[in-house]
Amino acid sequence: MAEQEKDPFDAGTGTGCRPPDPRPETDPLVGQVVDGRYRIVARLSEGGMGVVYRAEHVFLKRDVALKRLHPELTGHGEAVARFEREAQAAARIDHPNVCSVLDCGVGEDGALYVAMELLEGASLEHRIVEAAPLPLPEIVDVAVQICDALGRAHDLGVVHRDLKPENVMLVPRREGGTTAKIMDFGIAKVAQEGSGRKLTQAGMVFGTPQYMAPEQAAGSPVDSRADIYALGVILYQMATGRCPFESPTVAGLLTKHLTEPPPPLEAVAPHLAYPPPFPEIVAMCLAKEPDARFPSAAALAAALAPLRGMHAVVTGPPPPAGPEAALASLPTAFVEPPPSRTAFPVGAGTATPAAGPVTLAPGRGRVVALVAGGVAALFLIALVAVSIGDSAPAADVAAPGASAGARPSVARPSRPAAGRDSAPEPPRADAGGIASIRDLLPFPEPSAPPVRREAELAAQRRAFEESDERIAAAMALARRGAVAEAISRLEWLSQTFDGNAHYEYGLAMLYGMDGKLRQSMERGLRAAEIDGRYYSDMDLLSLAGRAIAAEGSHAAAGRFLERALDQPRAETLVRTALDANRSATVMRRIHATLARSGLVDPLPRHLRLPLLAVVYRTCPERKAVFEEIAAAPDARMAPYVQRFKGTSGCGLLNMQDCYACERPAIGAMLRAVGAAEPGGGGGG
Repeated sequence: MAEQEKDPFDAGTGTGCRPPDPRPETDPLVGQVVDGRYRIVARLSEGGMGVVYRAEHVFLKRDVALKRLHPELTGHGEAVARFEREAQAAARIDHPNVCSVLDCGVGEDGALYVAMELLEGASLEHRIVEAAPLPLPEIVDVAVQICDALGRAHDLGVVHRDLKPENVMLVPRREGGTTAKIMDFGIAKVAQEGSGRKLTQAGMVFGTPQYMAPEQAAGSPVDSRADIYALGVILYQMATGRCPFESPTVAGLLTKHLTEPPPPLEAVAPHLAYPPPFPEIVAMCLAKEPDARFPSAAALAAALAPLRGMHAVVTGPPPPAGPEAALASLPTAFVEPPPSRTAFPVGAGTATPAAGPVTLAPGRGRVVALVAGGVAALFLIALVAVSIGDSAPAADVAAPGASAGARPSVARPSRPAAGRDSAPEPPRADAGGIASIRDLLPFPEPSAPPVRREAELAAQRRAFEESDERIAAAMALARRGAVAEAISRLEWLSQTFDGNAHYEYGLAMLYGMDGKLRQSMERGLRAAEIDGRYYSDMDLLSLAGRAIAAEGSHAAAGRFLERALDQPRAETLVRTALDANRSATVMRRIHATLARSGLVDPLPRHLRLPLLAVVYRTCPERKAVFEEIAAAPDARMAPYVQRFKGTSGCGLLNMQDCYACERPAIGAMLRAVGAAEPGGGGGG
C-alpha cells in the first residue's frame, strides 16, 4: 500500500468531494498495538471497507501499511470474502511489480487486517492526470512492468479484473525511473484448486466501468485477456490523457465497451503522431473479442519492447477544448487532424499541450457489481446494484495542456508571417525557449523592457551553446529526438559548467522534454538563482505553473514562483487552476505560495473566494465563504462553484453528502451565482 493519503477534497465528477479523514491524533488506534505485533504510527487513508494505517512491526522494526477492515463489516460475508481474497491473491504472487502482502490476522476487536509493503510514491492515475500524454518510453516502461506482473499472476490462475491507473503505484528508484507496483486484488478471480469454493457468481459484473472488457461488462466468464483489455485502456489513457470510452452513466460506458469501436489515437490526440506499431498494439488490446487480443501479457510485452527508444512527434496544435470538456462525454464525430506541421520529438509528458482538461466520467473509481443479461438489461439495472467495494475519490483533473515539461531551447518553431506560405520555418537555435509551453499556462507577456531583456538573455544563451562543441552536439541530439542521450552528455559536463545559468536552463528544458518534472524544475530554479533574469523567463514560469501540481516537483516550483510571480501572473495561475478543477491539494500549494508572497488578498474577488472555498478545511470556514459569495454573486464564478454541487461521494458506497453541514449555504450560493448578471459582483 502507498504512504499517500488521497486528497480528502479531490474534485469528483459531479459527485461532490470527500471530507477529510480525522486527524491522526484523534484516531484511537494511533499509538496502539494491533494483534501484539503492529504499532499504529499514523492514519493514512480511509475507504468504504476499512482504514489504511502506517504501522511498525514491534519486533522487526519494519514499517508496513496496515489495511484494517471496519469492525462493523466483520459480519458482512461479501466484505470479508473480498478482504480475504485480496490477501490471498497478492500473497500468491511473489513478484517485484506486485505490492507484497506480508502478514494477516485478526485484531483484539475482531477486525481483520492485512500487513502490506509500504510504498513511497504516487499512483499512475496521478501521473496521468498531471502529465498525460506521457513520453512514449515511459508508457512502454510502465506497461512492460505491468505485463510482467500480470504474467506472473495469470500463471498462478489469478485474474485481477480491476486493473486501472489508481491500482498501480509508481515507486521512484534510486538509480532513476520508477518501479510499477500493482495493488488491490480485492475482486480478483482466484483459482481455488480443490476447494470447490466459487468466489464469483455467473451473471455478475465486477470492475470499474472505464476499464471493463466487453465480456466482463456482459457478465460473461472472464480470463486473463480481460486484464489485457484493461491494460489497453491504460495504454490509451497514457498516450492521450483520455479513456477510449466516456459516458455520464455506467450503463452508457458498459454499452460502449460492448458495441462501439474505440476512437483511434489520432482522433483524440491529433497533434501527436505515434510511431507504428504502437497504435496497432493499443487497438489489438482493445479488440471486442478476447481471441483477437494478445494471447498473454508476455506477448504484449514483447510487442511493446521495440518501442522503448521511440518518441511521438508533434504534428500540429492540440484540439481546442474549454473547461466544460471535463464534464462532457467523448463526441462520436471526430475532426480531421490539422495540416502537417514541422515535427518535433516529444514524449508525452512534455511541453505538448493536450486537448484541455481530462474528461472523467461520473462514477470513476467506483467498483460496481451489476446483474447483466445483455445490453437492454444493462440499461435497466446498471445503476442499481453496487458492490460493497472500496470507493476512492476521483483524482485531480488536469489543467489545460497536459504536459509537464518542455522542449529544449534550440527547437522552437517560428511563426509564419502574414501573407507567406503557411508552413512554419525550420527550427532555429536562437529561440530562447519552448513555443508550446506558453500555451499550457499563458502568463501575460512582459512589457517592452522585459522583452528586450529576454531577447538579450536568449542571445547570451545561444552564444554559450555555440561556444562549446560538446554543448552544441548535445543540443543537436535533442533536436533529432535523442533527448535522453543529450541529457546524459550534458550531465557529464556538470563539473565543467557548474554555476553556469545557461547550462542549468538547457538541462531544465531537456528534462522537461523527457517528462522528468522534478529534475526539470530543480535545474530551472538553479538557473534563476544564479541569474535572476531567469525568474522572468516565460517558459520557466509556465513550466513552474505545471510543476506545482505534480508530486516531487511542487516544492521547487513553489520556491521559483515565490520570486517570479507578480499580480497579473498570480491571477493567471489561480484562474487556470480553477478552470481545470484542480484538487484541493494542488490549490493549497498555490494558495500557500501566493500567501508567502502577499498575493492572495489582492486577487480579484471572483478568483479569491472560490480559491478559499477549496482550500479551507472546516465547515464554518467554507460556509462563511459560500455566504459571502451569495451576498454579492459574480457570474464569472459560475464554473468554479460547480464542484460543490454534488450531494454524494462520501461514506459507505459514496452515497453520503460530503458537504451536509454547508448544503443550505451552497444551495443559496449556486442560485445566486446562477442568477447573477454578467459583469456583476462586488469588488472585481
